[in-house]
Amino acid sequence: DDLCAKSAIELAGLLRAGAVSSVQVVSAHLDRNRAVNPYVNALVTIDEAGAMARAEELDAMARGGRFAGPLHGLPLAVKDTFPTAGLRTTYGSRVFADHVPEHDAVHVARLRAAGAIIIGKSNAAEFAYGAQTTNPLFGTSRNPYNISRTVSGSSGGAAAALAAGLAVLADGSDLGGSIRAPAGFTGVVGMRPTSRIVPLASTAMPFDGLSVPGPMARTVEDVRL
Repeated sequence: DDLCAKSAIELAGLLRAGAVSSVQVVSAHLDRNRAVNPYVNALVTIDEAGAMARAEELDAMARGGRFAGPLHGLPLAVKDTFPTAGLRTTYGSRVFADHVPEHDAVHVARLRAAGAIIIGKSNAAEFAYGAQTTNPLFGTSRNPYNISRTVSGSSGGAAAALAAGLAVLADGSDLGGSIRAPAGFTGVVGMRPTSRIVPLASTAMPFDGLSVPGPMARTVEDVRL
């Protein structure tokens, strides 16, 4: 019955059927973050208040027979190299340690509109430059299966969050393997879409147009969702 162990497809079905609420799903994941994230350092900014407020909004919609979209009520981790409106985005750099964007990245806005609830920002290599997930601001993400082991990079925080049950969906970015390698190191699923399939506006990142956003989850079916 552990909500943090269920797939996105399973949770979406339970939410649609009214068997669980968005508040219950988000609360379970926040509890797990408190217990587990200090060991794996997967999420570097956790938005407890924002996630719970959005969950309450979505539950009110559901009580009225309306759903935001296919991701209604599902906890999402957004890589800390993608802008999130009103939520700190650092690119893993001390230069942006206190940076709070005014706008979402295009795909982040679309994920929100589809009902996903941003539970926090996932750790990354500084400016996503590197095959390990470590940076001078937040340190190193650890592999949930053995915290002495690496999660690779640069989307290692996302992969660790999924493997540890801290979020049910995540995004990443991939130039030469930054989604695929962490997914392989943690037993989750990551996909590098064809360039420009997922829109990407200009950011502070040095590899715009080469690195692409892509989905990550624990199963192929969830990635498809």
